[in-house]
Amino acid sequence: MTITMRNSTVLSLTEIKDFLKSSEPINFQCKSQADRNSWIQSVIMRHKYLKLSKKYKIILRRYMMKMTGLSKSQITRLITEYKKRGTLKPREYRCCSFEKIYTKADIELLASTDNAHQRLSGPATKKIFKDEYCLFDKTEFQRLKNISVS
Repeated sequence: MTITMRNSTVLSLTEIKDFLKSSEPINFQCKSQADRNSWIQSVIMRHKYLKLSKKYKIILRRYMMKMTGLSKSQITRLITEYKKRGTLKPREYRCCSFEKIYTKADIELLASTDNAHQRLSGPATKKIFKDEYCLFDKTEFQRLKNISVS
């Protein structure tokens, strides 16, 4: 059974405290992490969690724990993240990648040269590429002339 909770009215801290007392045997869980985090963020913002006294912060933490099914330490981590970043939305992932130097044609040329010379050593293959570009003016070897010997 799935229950979706929508707070149409804002609960006061005393109402939340009463709710926590009356719902001891009931456990809740969230479907997705994004929904859970947006709900936690809305509770933090709505009740101005960061400006509350410790007594009321404990009540709100217990409320968030009850409604999301998270542990105390997980709620604390999320609150700390909200303090640092101002949001609980996931960070945009940017893959760190190196700039591509060699094209697919360069790789095919390397393989064909390697096969034609029956797998020479790295320094010998590099010398072939350098000679092809510098001595014979073959422009397709321009990027391969600076290839690593490994």
